[in-house]
Amino acid sequence: MKEANLLRLFEAFGLSRTLFVAPFLKLTKAQKSKFDIIIRNVIKSSLHLPSNTSTATILSLGVSNTLDEVIEATNASQQQRLLCSITGRRILQRLGYKSRDIAEDMKDLPKDVREELTISPLPRNMNPAYREGRAVPLQVRYGGRPYVLYTDATEHLRKKLTRKSQ
Repeated sequence: MKEANLLRLFEAFGLSRTLFVAPFLKLTKAQKSKFDIIIRNVIKSSLHLPSNTSTATILSLGVSNTLDEVIEATNASQQQRLLCSITGRRILQRLGYKSRDIAEDMKDLPKDVREELTISPLPRNMNPAYREGRAVPLQVRYGGRPYVLYTDATEHLRKKLTRKSQ
């Protein structure tokens, strides 16, 4: 089996199951160190490297992260997910996260403003390979306008973003 496939197997069956639980446990320094050693040994085995390959070499390859890095990334993504809802923001407040980290100023648009906007849905099948092909004509058409905000979206074929007239 090739190295890339072995690494995928390790991430799918070994790492993902452990990382589902690890960020929520109070692990000692020894337990974290042991887990990092297990990760490195599996990576060495997957890449057919000798067991005496240095840790610096494994980390410089960039094929895996340490347990602390993965726990930090998981916690950050969970916080960002919770910030998206009022209930989630309240949970974060109860857990003691500072209010400056929590977007309290997020509010719904007033109903009269929402009724003024008509936003067409994004087209289906937005292939990133065609992004540049869409970007060039939009740049030509809207490039000189200072109030234009660029996103990776295309104009809807049937409708344009319009403002309802009164």
